[in-house]
Parts: sequence; structure tokens; C-alpha cells
Amino acid sequence: MVTWTLTNEPGKPLKKLPEEVVITAGGSASELYQSLATRAGTNVHRLRVTKGSDGTLVPNSRDLQLEMTGLREQSTIYVKDLGMCFDSLICLLPALFSPP
Repeated sequence: MVTWTLTNEPGKPLKKLPEEVVITAGGSASELYQSLATRAGTNVHRLRVTKGSDGTLVPNSRDLQLEMTGLREQSTIYVKDLGMCFDSLICLLPALFSPP
């Protein structure tokens, strides 16, 4: 098991975000995203995870092992709630304003 310290990025904070997250050693980046989303009570696609050391994005990928991202045990991870995706708004607006 590997433990990381979590911090909210400036912007819309995740109120339910825990201070630490524990993932099995050799876990994938998608496992990290899924764990964070479950604990924060949000959707995986609304999260952006970056490394605290250099601000590099940790992509949500099943093929990417966390060790390959450069994350070490007790590293700081920044988590940001991106809010509703812009693509969803583009699809929603024509449906709302189109004639019946």
C-alpha cells in the first residue's frame, strides 16, 4: 500500500476530499482517479490530478502505472474539480432553446 497527501488546488474546492489516499503498490492512474472520485462524491471526469513537485498532469489511464508518473510514497498530489465539462453545455444549449 502506498499513501499520498492530497491538497485542493485553488478554485472550486472538493469539500469531501480526504487528506490522504492509500492505493495498492503498482496501481494504475485510473484506480487513483476512481478512488478520489468515490471519496469526494464526484465524477471521475470532473477531476484533474497533478503532482505537487512539478505540477505535471497525472492522466486518467488504465495503462499508466503510478510508478511511471514519478509519484513516490508520501508525495503531495493536487486535486481540482473542473466542474461541468464544456462539451456537455454545448449539447445541452441547443436542446433547451430549440423550438418544440
